[in-house]
Amino acid sequence: MSDDWAVESSSAGSRPGWPVEPFRLRRALSRGSRWLVGVTLLGAVLGFVVVKLFIVPTFETTAVLKYEGDLRIAGLHASTQYSIGPAADALGRQQVLVKIGDELGYAGSLKGLANSIEYQTDLRAQTLRVSGYATTARGAADFVAVVVDVFLQYHRERQARRVEQEIGRIATRIAAAERSVDEARRRYNDFRERHGVADLSTEQESLVESAASLRADSQLTSSEVRALEARVKSLEVQLASVPKTSAISTGVGAEQATYEDLRQQLVQARASLSDEHPRVQALEQQVEQVRKQVRSGGGINTVGINATYLAIDAELRAARAELTTLTERQKGLEEMAQRAEGRVKAFAGVEGDLSELLAEVEVNEALLVDLRATEAALEDALEDPPSGFTVLEPAAVPEFPLPSKRKPVFVLIVGLSFLLALALVLRREFKGLRLQTPAEVAFWGNGPVLG
Repeated sequence: MSDDWAVESSSAGSRPGWPVEPFRLRRALSRGSRWLVGVTLLGAVLGFVVVKLFIVPTFETTAVLKYEGDLRIAGLHASTQYSIGPAADALGRQQVLVKIGDELGYAGSLKGLANSIEYQTDLRAQTLRVSGYATTARGAADFVAVVVDVFLQYHRERQARRVEQEIGRIATRIAAAERSVDEARRRYNDFRERHGVADLSTEQESLVESAASLRADSQLTSSEVRALEARVKSLEVQLASVPKTSAISTGVGAEQATYEDLRQQLVQARASLSDEHPRVQALEQQVEQVRKQVRSGGGINTVGINATYLAIDAELRAARAELTTLTERQKGLEEMAQRAEGRVKAFAGVEGDLSELLAEVEVNEALLVDLRATEAALEDALEDPPSGFTVLEPAAVPEFPLPSKRKPVFVLIVGLSFLLALALVLRREFKGLRLQTPAEVAFWGNGPVLG
């Protein structure tokens, strides 16, 4: 009969009995109920203490700044080298981080301080978003306010240094122009006294002044051409020393904005360049890479075109275009000046020489007036140098903290405490793994047990 039962059990495909007698489990849980409840409550207390003392709330706030560019004054070449990208990168400079740390009384490393500052630029809107974190709402607002103040002060100081350099150059040019005016005036007065010549006729004076003005414009344009040629060479040297690409790393919250920005750059590039152009192909690769990373939900870490390289390249292109225009203008002025001087030479004798001297005096005086006006504008700018940014939205005090991890940590500690207690209780009951019931012997022996 037992053989028939064994065959029947084997054909059913399952072992007889139980691996562990349910009665023993109930007995173990009953005997260790106090341990289970006590250790679980202890875990709850420990979890409460941990989340209360070690997991603090985090508040985030953001300030928005509008980029307006470098200082522009009539008579000076506008610099385009500092676009919003390189200007925003000043937040990672050591001298800026040191100043922020001093203002905040920060005792950590500069790398840690830099990691606590997040910023994002919008090339289309020319805006800069600066974000910061703190354990209190007021602390987050104060932190971002200090970061923005130090950042703006850095750019004011940079602009002030640029203005001081320009004032030095203008002062040198003014001194040279004053000497030219004095010399031209002296020659004019000496000539009049030697020959006893009065004023010229209105028609003759106008003709001579026109020739002198054209000659002076031609000379000034020639000087500007030489200056632009030197500037183009300097920019070419800078462009050759700047890497064309740079690493671009953004956080999880900036993937979509970066993706949209790259798409806009690709559309603009395709509007003026062919599909085989290297820049179009590079942008297509970046857009595809960012699209994959946006879909995967991770942060973006790509290699893109260096913002400083693009800025210097744009300035070089503008300088070359301006050089071409000035060269053509100088040629035209030279031809006009030669024709005008030919007409002036038709006037014989003393009147022609006197007219040339008078025109030279007036041209040099006009140049001196322009230089002094530029110097006055620079001195006014030095009194309150602009930063190149306007604060559109100052950092506000956030109402709510960022989503906290307190609840998951509390549940995890309580759950681990319960599992630990359960393991201790079961270990006490099943220590040695001895089989105590017929059902357990039947299961592990894989055969019928009568008693």
